[in-house]
Amino acid sequence: MSALLGDWFPRISVSDTNRIMDGINTGMADGSTTDTIINSIFGTDTLNGADGLTEIARRDASAIAQTAIAQTATDARGAWTADNTDIIGKAVWVATLDGVTCEECGALDGQVFDVGDGSDQCPAHINCRCVVVPSLDGSLIGDRPFTTATEDD
Repeated sequence: MSALLGDWFPRISVSDTNRIMDGINTGMADGSTTDTIINSIFGTDTLNGADGLTEIARRDASAIAQTAIAQTATDARGAWTADNTDIIGKAVWVATLDGVTCEECGALDGQVFDVGDGSDQCPAHINCRCVVVPSLDGSLIGDRPFTTATEDD
């Protein structure tokens, strides 16, 4: 399973530094020009940097931000649910179902948990797009929210 936020923050700068230094060392060992080495690190203008080593850092930062936002929303929803346990007793796991949904989240989709038993911890991993929805009786009211990603997600 992917590292959660607390495990990721300390390794970001070290892994970025190592990735860049490896790119420099490989380029120098291959006899690459300075421009070629720089392009391998930062990417080319043609692909707006998407082909560079620092693109990995950008994707990592994006995943961390998305996960932190999901965790904040989950914490707020959990606090609200805890304040309403007189009427909210269940929670339903709702996964975003598309071509990039992990097996763990896909298997949890639709699962019903007792509020407070610890089984409904979401996000499950970095970049998790699932949500745990409070429920009166374990069913979802109306259409299932947040279940299918669009091309823009």
